[in-house]
Order: sequence, then C-alpha cells, then structure tokens
Amino acid sequence: MRRSRFAGVFVLAVSAAAGACSKNPTALPTPPSPTDTTETFSGTLNFGGGLTFPFTVTRAGTATATITALHPDATITLNVDGTGNFVIGEKVYQGASDAPTTTAFVYAWDPTTRLLSVRDITGTIVLDAPIVGVDSQAQWVAASAEAPIVGIALGTWSGTTCNIVLANDLSGISSNVNGLVQGAGSLCARVYDVGKMAVAPTFTIDVVHQ
Repeated sequence: MRRSRFAGVFVLAVSAAAGACSKNPTALPTPPSPTDTTETFSGTLNFGGGLTFPFTVTRAGTATATITALHPDATITLNVDGTGNFVIGEKVYQGASDAPTTTAFVYAWDPTTRLLSVRDITGTIVLDAPIVGVDSQAQWVAASAEAPIVGIALGTWSGTTCNIVLANDLSGISSNVNGLVQGAGSLCARVYDVGKMAVAPTFTIDVVHQ
C-alpha cells in the first residue's frame, strides 16, 4: 500500500505564477542551482521492527529515500529429500561444478523449514534444479524463490518519533519514496518489517535532499 498524504514540511506541489509588463526589463543574475545532499544509512531489520534515520533539510526542495542494497537477494524454499547442510558464507551453484549457470553465497539456512537465503547471485535461480554447496556438498532442489519485501517511508522528525507522511509498504531493491519539501526542517527516513521477511535482512538506503 502506498500512502500519499502530505503533512508537516511535505507538500504535494508548489507552483507560482506572476505577470508584469515592463518596457525596460532588467536582467537578473541566474541563481546557482541547489546542491543535492546524499546521506547513506544502513542496518539490520528485525522481525516486527523498524529503523529510523533522522536528517535535516536546509531549504525547500525534494527528498527521496531509495533502497540501494537489500540482502539476502532471495530466499529459496527447497524440496524435501535433499542431503547435507549448507554453511553460512559458502558458495553455492546450479549447473555443472566446472561451469555453473548460477552462483550465490549462503546468507542463512534453516534445515527445519528448508529455507535457503542467498546473496550476490550471479545468473538466475532455476526452479526444479539442484543447488549444491561448494564446501558442504549439500544438495537440495529449488522449489520456489522470493526476493525480500520491506517498507520504506519518509516523515517528519519530532526528536523522538518519525511521523510518517509518505510510505511504500511493498519495497525491494531500488524502490523509493519521494516528495516535495516546503522549507527547512527535521525529517526522517524509516525502513520497517511488513510481514514478508523470511530472515532478518540487512539494507542500505540513500536519502537525497537539498
């Protein structure tokens, strides 16, 4: 769900128009373009939780929060009747060992639920094909794969609380929220669990503002 309420220092749009007639207009110097500021925040998101990152804007402009990294890249449900246990950090592959079609590294492994979370995927996870651990030699067949989904939001910062104004509750890598800011003030970005995480993910967001 994407909420589109604007409050506090956020505004939906700002526009102004003025007309005047003059036979002898005076040329005005062109003001310098505003310089964007980029702030980077990272963390690990716990189940049912969220992390808030306050920041300050010094003038009217825009604010955009973008997820630039989100790990694991995917959580794979494996079929029954696999063998062995994967090792955190080890390389896994699909295809031939000497010419794999897909590789990744183990982020988390739960043999009880048969959930394998991986990061740094090269290639594409192929369903109904074995995934093999290079070190452990564990071998299980992939049944389904899903990318992590979290929420990302922008709001006003009270000093203790992030009062959400804009939110995207179905966010993945490269998802963002953005809005116009009507003046200087204390704002905040927030990343939070929306009940679609298989494991606790790590993330990085970039907040660009003026």
